[in-house]
Amino acid sequence: VYKRQEINGLISSIKVIISYVSIVGAGIATATTQRLYEPVAKKQTNVVRGMLNASNKMFNKFGTIYCGIVLIVAILYPLFIETNIEYITIVLLMLAMSISGASEFFAIGRCRSLLYADQKTYVCTLAQAASIFLSLLIALLMLKLNMNIIFIQLAISLVYVNKNYPELSDYKKEKPINSVVEKRKDAMIHQLSGLVVSGSQTTILTVLMGLGVASVYSVYNIVFSGLQSICSNLSTALTPFL
Repeated sequence: VYKRQEINGLISSIKVIISYVSIVGAGIATATTQRLYEPVAKKQTNVVRGMLNASNKMFNKFGTIYCGIVLIVAILYPLFIETNIEYITIVLLMLAMSISGASEFFAIGRCRSLLYADQKTYVCTLAQAASIFLSLLIALLMLKLNMNIIFIQLAISLVYVNKNYPELSDYKKEKPINSVVEKRKDAMIHQLSGLVVSGSQTTILTVLMGLGVASVYSVYNIVFSGLQSICSNLSTALTPFL
């Protein structure tokens, strides 16, 4: 039982760490969304293509950096925590859980920005809800089969949904409009401050109190995370409309 509690605490801690690593690409999606409002509303397809091309190049660049940092952190992180979980298990678990974050850089980020700017937030919300539900079913099935936690998290990370606009599928042929991400630093500061407020507790508890305490905290924090998600989705849905 204690090991299961440790694993739950470890997973919660890794999620926070991966969120911090994802900061390397912070602000790209937000800046892209804000710049897409006008050309999307005016149906300026060529401008949208150019902006998506520039945004995609930026996502790919920082996605590569993200993968490199995750690999380094995965190797070093187990050395700084006290746990009975095997070293290789922690490393592989972190790499498996980082796949969903990598997909944000290499596949989903630019699509989400376009959907938000086009007032189709519901597509992202429904896709996210479907992926969470499917991930839950897969996790329950694999737990019933007593499969290793690494394979369970790997399966969860591989479940994601991508949405594309047919008329924008050849956006890479358009000349990049680099001004689309010129406000990235402003958005990054805002995103970083939010992450520090909402995500630092688990990391601090892991270092000072251990994975067991972090596990208990993560369970109680589910309620507040759910409320925060509801408020965030409502806010995101209203922003492009305004």
